Amino acid sequence: MTPKAGLFNLPSALGLAGLLVFIGLFALLIAQLNQTAVPPTEFAISTASGSYAIMELSANPQIKDGSTIGIVGIARDITMRKQSEEMLRQAQKLDSLGLLAGGVAHDFNNLLLVMMGQISLALKQLSSDSTAFEPMLKALRQSNSPKNEQ
Repeated sequence: MTPKAGLFNLPSALGLAGLLVFIGLFALLIAQLNQTAVPPTEFAISTASGSYAIMELSANPQIKDGSTIGIVGIARDITMRKQSEEMLRQAQKLDSLGLLAGGVAHDFNNLLLVMMGQISLALKQLSSDSTAFEPMLKALRQSNSPKNEQ
């Protein structure tokens, strides 16, 4: 899974300890600046295998007498959730494409039926020795069975 735009990309060289330090410093910085909770923030870290893990961080400062005395933060791996969301999006796209194709086929069939009706009416008006009779008869046969040779 490749990280999307808007995600922080952290190299795996940080290691778990480095990642935790980064998370703590990030949360502490936000908490010091705003003295408010850090909203859930997503970032990607590259793993040793070259893939990415998507992490989510949220943190709340612990404030006493107007100053930040600590921070409580949560970091969790949301890679599986993101992958599931992407798979659901792809399935929905395929479903939409199937509905579209079905609608186009239905519309085409309606037009084909109108053409077949018009050809049938024209054949009743033409004599069998007319130059247009054979091509129209062939068109009617072809429209009834698309597997026939051209």
